[in-house]
Amino acid sequence: MRHVAVCLLALTSMAYSSVGKAGEEIVTLDTTDVSFLFPVPSDAEEARKCISITEPLTEDGTPLVSREVFAQIVAHAKAIRVNDPASGEETRIEFHDRRLEDPQSWKVAGIRIDPSAPGCSSKIRIDQNFGSKAQIRIVAQPVLSSGESARALDFTLHLVFDYVKNGDRPFEADEIRFQEEVDALVAIKRKLKQDGVE
Repeated sequence: MRHVAVCLLALTSMAYSSVGKAGEEIVTLDTTDVSFLFPVPSDAEEARKCISITEPLTEDGTPLVSREVFAQIVAHAKAIRVNDPASGEETRIEFHDRRLEDPQSWKVAGIRIDPSAPGCSSKIRIDQNFGSKAQIRIVAQPVLSSGESARALDFTLHLVFDYVKNGDRPFEADEIRFQEEVDALVAIKRKLKQDGVE
């Protein structure tokens, strides 16, 4: 059994380090590339280098979230009320600092690539008639700076981009469009590898 495991490990290593016909190393995504987590900034300088959700990152130059849409998200979050089942007390999301209402304070903390959201279980896809959504999820977290220090707060905003062929259950993943995004991620990984970043 140990021999089989060693052979599989060797084959996997070869697949990720083989060289194409043009002499270019073949780069693929593997299981460790499903989620990208960015380091939490430890000071104001690192916080300034983080990607804000207001930065123009899309092809047409628009931000991930416009100020108008962010204002709607904040208003919705403020209106949510949840009763604690144990105590019966009402809880809500509190924006205790005005900077939390500024989208510039919200930084990209992670990215998750999911070819079959919300999971691959047949209970979800078939029994519950949900189907499958290819999905990219960008997670943003507020980072507040004061002087030279910065701290990330422990709550997040999830920006979900679905790649589906239809708008009703059961959902069918749009594998062609999703593959285009995966190819772009592979290109980024290849560039980072060329620059010595693993």
